[in-house]
Amino acid sequence: MNDKYYIKPHIYSAIGFISRFAFLLIIPALQFVMFRKIKTVQSLLTLLGCAAIITYAFIRRKSEFFLADKDRILINKGVIIKSQKLIKNERISTLNIKRGLIGGGIFGAAEVFLDVPSTFRDIKTSFYMSAKKAHEIFCEKADVIYSSEFKKIFLSAILWSNSITGFLTLVPLMNNADKLLGKDLASALYNGISVTEYLIYAGISPAAAVVSNVIIICFLISLSIQINEYFGFNLSEDDSGLMYINRGLFKRNVFIFKPEAVNTICIRQNMYMLPFNLCCSFIETVSSNKIKGDMSLLIPPEKAKVNYKIISRIFKGFNNVCNKKITPPKDAMAAYKYPVFAAAFLISATAVVFSRAGVYGEIIYILLCFILVLILLRAVFVIISFKKVSVKVNNDYICTVTIKHFYTEENHIPRKKVQKTEIVQNIFQRRINRCNLKIYVFSEKKRCICVKHLPYKEVTEILGL
Repeated sequence: MNDKYYIKPHIYSAIGFISRFAFLLIIPALQFVMFRKIKTVQSLLTLLGCAAIITYAFIRRKSEFFLADKDRILINKGVIIKSQKLIKNERISTLNIKRGLIGGGIFGAAEVFLDVPSTFRDIKTSFYMSAKKAHEIFCEKADVIYSSEFKKIFLSAILWSNSITGFLTLVPLMNNADKLLGKDLASALYNGISVTEYLIYAGISPAAAVVSNVIIICFLISLSIQINEYFGFNLSEDDSGLMYINRGLFKRNVFIFKPEAVNTICIRQNMYMLPFNLCCSFIETVSSNKIKGDMSLLIPPEKAKVNYKIISRIFKGFNNVCNKKITPPKDAMAAYKYPVFAAAFLISATAVVFSRAGVYGEIIYILLCFILVLILLRAVFVIISFKKVSVKVNNDYICTVTIKHFYTEENHIPRKKVQKTEIVQNIFQRRINRCNLKIYVFSEKKRCICVKHLPYKEVTEILGL
């Protein structure tokens, strides 16, 4: 950034502000349509309120400006309470340029997010500007060092899609579909998109067909969301060393980061990737995981060899060879698998009770069976993946491998990024000289990496205690 830029916010900033109060614009129309005795004064007050919001939105936009040069960025905002944020360019750890379907596609606007390391909860620092101008200011000419094909993005969407989340989201809509759409329209929609009849014809019971239908629809919704999020994924690097992650179909996202701002690179392999020997990589900066699940995807499903190659581009001189390695004893597997089998037993007993409770009981029974299958898969996954759990250390990096819900997580942490380490022992672990090792990395969400059931003596030796 060598030039000096003085920019007023894009018109979409006012439109976006007004859209938050769009429901107020509908109230006068509903009053005229639904009530025969129209209260004119009430309707006029509502219209005046809407006019005040629209006026304030444009006054607010007029008072804002964005000043940027090679040394600093100044953001001026506020009408009643004015604020000026002065940010040095060297302090910015990550920058995000987001183009939404409406704002970016129709209005050509982009929202720029600036993240600066802070020990306090930082209020969102963002600014609307022309997408073309945002790329001109913040994006340099860069060479692509990794590009993902659509089939890999599609594979990533299949392997990471969460049907349960979609199911829980659609339940309220399903329960109130008749009220929201009307019985005739709701019936037509159900007949148009339902695959329940085909499932019944295939020999599946009606209750199982209903549940399967919901899961299939939710999976397809989740699949489309994932494809939209990561379509056209590529990683590039410019001459100054800045790296760019470009992704998104209707909602384009450019994630810009400095390699020195990366605290951890996380490689995940879930139980569906295990048979294909694939894994996904993510980067963690101070604020890239500020939003739940928002660690930026670095590499979609690839072989480990490709992941390590990209890691070596980010962590200059990255060396995966360890000087010391600690693994849990073989008998520590019991602490991983027994809770899973206990949960499977309880769910099995509950499922037997509901299997004799009528039609609704049958639906609950099928859902419990679905959960039981997942739990048993988790038990198999733990048994297979247990041998990978470890802590590796060399002069520059710490590598940890842990088992989480349905995936293993391999974290590569530069030693200079570790904030503190902690050894925790419960009363049972003290008797057998085991412990949990916790490694804290600087993050706004207090990121803690925990490796469980390690030999206490070896952990204290490796930490120099």
